[in-house]
Amino acid sequence: QTILRFPGPTPIAPSVQRALNQPMYGRGPETAELITQIQPKLKPVFGTSQEVAIISGSGTAGLETSVVSLTKPDEEVLVLVTGRFGEVFVDICQAHGIKVHRLDWEWGEVLDPDQVKNYLKQHPHIKLVFSTFCETSTGVINPMKELAQAIRESSDALLISDGVSSVGGVEAKMDEWGIDVLVTGSQKAMMVPAGLALVAFSERAKEVAKKNTRPRYFFDYNRYLEQIGQGGTPFTPALALLYALDQALNLMHEEGLERVFERHNLVRDMTRAAFKAWDVPLMAADEVASPTVTAIV
Repeated sequence: QTILRFPGPTPIAPSVQRALNQPMYGRGPETAELITQIQPKLKPVFGTSQEVAIISGSGTAGLETSVVSLTKPDEEVLVLVTGRFGEVFVDICQAHGIKVHRLDWEWGEVLDPDQVKNYLKQHPHIKLVFSTFCETSTGVINPMKELAQAIRESSDALLISDGVSSVGGVEAKMDEWGIDVLVTGSQKAMMVPAGLALVAFSERAKEVAKKNTRPRYFFDYNRYLEQIGQGGTPFTPALALLYALDQALNLMHEEGLERVFERHNLVRDMTRAAFKAWDVPLMAADEVASPTVTAIV
């Protein structure tokens, strides 16, 4: 047995492994039924009443979908960088000709919502704010609830959150907190092999995406939105991974989401206690440490 001890892909349960061996189908009624039964189990993990788009691709595919669906060339956005994966948002935006404002914090530090609020007041033309929920490279969990509130108090900008290494292992309340886009990938806390990006848009974000005339094709969220209600996908679905996702969600709901989150908190505390006992420096302070990723120096 291979024991994986890195941020992802993570090990998968035996029942998830078996689910990968289900028979193959085309994009017909069997696949539509599977996608339809996944949706109500997926929404509580995101903390949303919105449909969750399922894109065949890595978590980065979900990040790029949010960028190209919501931005126009030469538009101004703010990227909050607390580590390497904050920089990924910078790279994607710049690749699409978007003017990037960048706020940086020292690696291992958590972002400051008040600093973001003040920056947005000084730069009223910014339309979107990008941030990591859990910063994988440092093991920091950023305060999405407080960040969303700070943005709403100072701007009409949308908040796009990279939850690739947090969603499924950390409580997320997308609707209640006011997150406009939440993205994750299948290969981390969702307990599925790599190959699915899961993306939810708020009503505000969906309106912006509908009006956006930027040329795009595979990463166009509108295409996925049109198909979700009928249990469809605009492009060939990764059917084996959908079977695995369905079973992984079954396991999460059988355990109970609150217990899932409590278990991640416990394992985080145990892991950090062990490194402290060995005098190995931890990158993030206890009060901002992610339940899903522990980074050491």
